[in-house]
Amino acid sequence: MTFMSARNRRAVLVTLVWAGCAIAACAEPVLGPCKLRVVLHFAENRVLTPIFQDRVERELRRDLLLAHGDLAEIEVVRRHPRLRELAGKGLQALDIWDELADERDHFVFIDHVDGRYEVHARAHDGATGLCTPVVRRGQTVDRRQVSRLAGQLVERDLGLAGQVMKVGKDEIVIALQGKHDAELARRVQKGDVFAVVRLHRKGTQLHAVRLPWAVLQAIEAPRGGRCRCRLFHRFEQERLTPGPGIEGYRCLQLATVTAPVRLRLIDDKTAQPLDGLQVYVSQRGFGGKGREMTSNAEGLADTKESFARLAFVRVQSGGSIIAQFPVPLVDERILSCRLRASAQTSALEALDFRKELWVQRIYDNLLAGSDRVKEVDRLVGKSLEAALAKAREGAKNLRDQVDSLELERTQLLRQASEMRIGAAQLDLREGEQRLEELRGRGPRIDEFIGRLQDAIKTAGSEETKQLRRLLERARLKEGQTEIDEAITLYEEVVAQDPGQVKVRAHLENLKKAWAPRNPEHVQAREFILKVWPLTEVAKLKADLAEAEKALEICRKNADTLTPRKLPAANLIHAANLRKRLDTLKRRDTEDSRAEARVLAAVAQDLMRFHRALATSSSTTATKKQ
Repeated sequence: MTFMSARNRRAVLVTLVWAGCAIAACAEPVLGPCKLRVVLHFAENRVLTPIFQDRVERELRRDLLLAHGDLAEIEVVRRHPRLRELAGKGLQALDIWDELADERDHFVFIDHVDGRYEVHARAHDGATGLCTPVVRRGQTVDRRQVSRLAGQLVERDLGLAGQVMKVGKDEIVIALQGKHDAELARRVQKGDVFAVVRLHRKGTQLHAVRLPWAVLQAIEAPRGGRCRCRLFHRFEQERLTPGPGIEGYRCLQLATVTAPVRLRLIDDKTAQPLDGLQVYVSQRGFGGKGREMTSNAEGLADTKESFARLAFVRVQSGGSIIAQFPVPLVDERILSCRLRASAQTSALEALDFRKELWVQRIYDNLLAGSDRVKEVDRLVGKSLEAALAKAREGAKNLRDQVDSLELERTQLLRQASEMRIGAAQLDLREGEQRLEELRGRGPRIDEFIGRLQDAIKTAGSEETKQLRRLLERARLKEGQTEIDEAITLYEEVVAQDPGQVKVRAHLENLKKAWAPRNPEHVQAREFILKVWPLTEVAKLKADLAEAEKALEICRKNADTLTPRKLPAANLIHAANLRKRLDTLKRRDTEDSRAEARVLAAVAQDLMRFHRALATSSSTTATKKQ
């Protein structure tokens, strides 16, 4: 407890130093060179012959290199680690991709339907973790024009990524990703719009989170690889200022158009349309005069006339402003905007937005911790010293992240208190529970580090080290509820050293506890270990009921090992649900709203299941003590 307090004091000091800074700046750009990887996928169709596919690939590569070779390193391929996933789910599945990478992947799907060649394209930008807002579609009956059409669709979304270098009072300076100033000046013009992401740590890796209502608009064309911009945003937490756990900001140029502003205003809690709200849309800032409308019974407000690139929306009720936000115009679709229907509740909405970012960071770190265990397991099999170094790195990272998340929680509560918002209105239970789980990993990591240090210190020969590596791997497998693998490793340990009396006794107890009781128990275990962890979001509602039944069967048969697999799977499902719900909130269809309502209920049921599981586990542990 003393250690954590010291950490918190240090985190508070860092925050005070940040708060005293007038700007947030980086000495040098951290983005690498622009790398474009175009991934071609041809449907299984006899018209799309191998010769045709080779020609399209060759011509597309040639055209892109001629047109954009000065801007980026370009390659055209037909393989990608996640291409099968996209081929099965469609390019809309890119909505949940948020990984950072060195390349921008631009996927081009080609098919032949009813005598026409259909081309669909969409990109995922590795520098920001963002996907392009829309799926580009085109078609032609001319076989010779397919590669040209594909190139045109790719070019429409060749926006540049940027790193935020300086945050001033009135302007933001970004460093653009690209090779030559002349090409940058051609690609970025005054008035261009950029989406913004916030960087933080997911374990030891950088991770990006979209700030959905924040945009940058270029004040002028870039000079020397830098571009001056102005920031427009909706919530205070989108101001691009430093804070706990924030590693910086990046942005991605959007392909904007001139189009009407079409909004659907939806109640954030009930998902019902909000009618009778005054909506003001301007081309020149939130205070500018512009089109005045009133939302109808369906929550719709449509300007009819067009705006260029970026519009500014102000929503009022009874003369009070309840929301104002920028709208980058990327097509003519209806933009779904969730908000609270009064000025009083809109203040809580901003606090909820900050809370959601906090909870998402906790999930990211929990998932990263699970990945780190797999890496340590791999290293233990090779070198105790390498595994120790990795474990120490993970322990430090965990402490730093917990400190940062604790500080963010304190600031959330302080802000709620200043706004006179009670605990019932600002529900932190999900985040607090997950944060407690994250914090609870610390002692286990410290114990593991202690064992490794002892093994390295006492192992007098390579044979002894090999034995200790086997033993530590067995313990890791057991901790991850991979019991069959753990038993195999424990058996290897006692086979190599029959004098391991404690290990032998533990092995026998483990085998006894793991032995199946009856066919019903075998089926329940099979579901928990192999089906539940792989359940997709669409099947969660049905499979959650099965998971609850399987848990009861395990309890009835005094099986305390199998249920240990549930928390890790629940964590993944909760994170996937949050991503899916976030995607659905940005879509304006009755189907998406209906799905969002169902998944919100599933999320609540999953949380109750997880809490009940945690309570049961702690009760069992107390009884054993």
